Amino acid sequence: MMLRTEQEPTVMEIARQILQGRFLTKTLGGLFPDSMPISSVRDILEIACGVGAWSLEVGQAYPDKQVTGLDSNPLLLDYAEIQRIAQGWGNVRFRKVERLLPLDIAPRSTDLIGGRFLLTRIPQKNWPALLQECQRVLRPTGIITSTECIFMHSNSKALLTYYAYRSQVERLAHYLLPAVETDPQVSLHPQNP
Repeated sequence: MMLRTEQEPTVMEIARQILQGRFLTKTLGGLFPDSMPISSVRDILEIACGVGAWSLEVGQAYPDKQVTGLDSNPLLLDYAEIQRIAQGWGNVRFRKVERLLPLDIAPRSTDLIGGRFLLTRIPQKNWPALLQECQRVLRPTGIITSTECIFMHSNSKALLTYYAYRSQVERLAHYLLPAVETDPQVSLHPQNP
């Protein structure tokens, strides 16, 4: 499966991705929900990492964890790699992939798989295969986290938060429920928005 790719990224696109990542982390109150058990997480994989903003933030905040970002765009990865080297984050690395599936990752070698805005990068028809592949590379207690935005116009913060959370849960639950029903190691733990 190929990732949806845009035209060659411009400086403005790189800046947009950086600012978007910072804004999202700040808005969500951190890189992970407070209730997410990340103390035992060692190896983290980011799918479709773009400029590597999330991978770099995680690597900086958690120097004891190994973070790998995957993307198909070499120019975005070059930017991410320059930032990694400039900041001296030896626990972060980036890899170019031509195809997302199958993941070129050893089975049961990852504790957490993360992504942001994956719904815009991965076609809906490929989600079942992607989640199966994630399950293959995750360790038995592994976590999959995907942060998505659903656009809605309202002046009610509570309503916007509710619908964003509900929409994300509904979309992902469609794909996760079969895994929960057939694999006792997989469970759904909804997080408070």
